[in-house]
Amino acid sequence: MSGKIQTKLNILILGIIIIVFSIVTVLIAIIPENETPNHRIAPNFSALTTDGSKYTLSNDIGKKLIIIDFMATWCNPCLEIGKIYNQTLTDNPETLTIVSITIEKLDTAAFLESWRLAWDFDWNFIPYGNYTQNIVKEYKIDIGIPASFFIDLKGIIRVSHLGLLSQKTVDNWLNGIYS
Repeated sequence: MSGKIQTKLNILILGIIIIVFSIVTVLIAIIPENETPNHRIAPNFSALTTDGSKYTLSNDIGKKLIIIDFMATWCNPCLEIGKIYNQTLTDNPETLTIVSITIEKLDTAAFLESWRLAWDFDWNFIPYGNYTQNIVKEYKIDIGIPASFFIDLKGIIRVSHLGLLSQKTVDNWLNGIYS
């Protein structure tokens, strides 16, 4: 096989791999109702937020329902869920808290904070760092994002979900957990 043909073949194979990977990533993000009730205690963590304050999960347990949102700024499904969570928090400010944790190394505190402000998301965001790697391991985020964990007042993970969510699904889950 000549060098030109081999190069074209390699480019074609690489293109096919990229397309397949992209399709799988999108399918994972849009699979509906990909939730599993965990019914385990949510692992506690402390981390610095984009504004430099310290967030500790256990400080919110018993006070409000909690959504932990694993995301990245480049992830369009994560942005769509962020918009849904923004509405949910607007509707339930007294009973809900949200914390978003990026898994992306390039999501520095400054970049993530400017992204958060641009979308008018009014909750804690935790930028990438050594502590986020530990949180990701504790919550077993190994398949993909967006990944969401719904935690009740006792600190129990009631629902975990991988992929997109609708406003109706989020509202139903929160109503079921709170009642």
